[in-house]
Amino acid sequence: MTHQSCDISLRMLGPRLIVMGPSNSGKSTLSVSIGRLMGLPVVHLDLLRHEVGTFDRLRSLTDFHHDHAQAIAASS
Repeated sequence: MTHQSCDISLRMLGPRLIVMGPSNSGKSTLSVSIGRLMGLPVVHLDLLRHEVGTFDRLRSLTDFHHDHAQAIAASS
């Protein structure tokens, strides 16, 4: 397999990015770094889905859907 270089800037990707990957792979660290560099807010879906301070208690789907809709309604 050959590796091809891709010479693009973060700005060329636009005002919205999604970072996906397995647990503990550095998604949050990467997202926060990109957010700082580009001046963009970072939305962590785990924080919207779970009750504050937990990852074992889910918020209601109604509350999650409401907060998720607000997050994606923003311009960036």
